[in-house]
Amino acid sequence: MSRGGVEEQLTLMLASLTHVAFTDCQDHWICPGSLLSTYYVKFVRKLLVLNSNGLRKTYWSKVIPPKVNILCWRLSLNHLPDNLNMFVRGVDIGDLQCPSCNLVVEDLNHIFFGCDIASQVWSYVANWVDRPFHKWKDRQEFWN
Repeated sequence: MSRGGVEEQLTLMLASLTHVAFTDCQDHWICPGSLLSTYYVKFVRKLLVLNSNGLRKTYWSKVIPPKVNILCWRLSLNHLPDNLNMFVRGVDIGDLQCPSCNLVVEDLNHIFFGCDIASQVWSYVANWVDRPFHKWKDRQEFWN
C-alpha cells in the first residue's frame, strides 16, 4: 500500500518554496479567506462551524470538556491514530488487526462502532454517566 504520496507532496512543497522571499519585517498572522488583515479566532471558529467535514457542522459544547469536543471533531475527520490511519501515513506498526478482538483491520469505525469489546466499554461509559447506550453501526450513522 502507498504511503499516501508523502514523498511527492514534499517535492511539490519544496518546489513551491523556491519562489518565497523572506524579509526582515515583523511576523503577524493573516487569516486566509478573510478580508481582514489580522488573524481572529472568532473568524476561524466560524469557518470550522460552516464547513468542517461535509458530514455535519462542527459544534463545540461548553458543557462537554474540550478534549471530548476535540476527540469527536477528530473522529468526524478520521484523524485519529488507528492502525489503518497510521499505516497509510507510513508508520510501520506491524499487524493492522484490532488488538482487542484480533478479527478485522482496526479503523475508526471498528474502534468506536464495530468492535464488541469496544462496545462493552462504551456501554460501561454510558452507564457511568447515567445515559442510555446506543450502538451505532458507523461514523455516518453517529453524526446523523
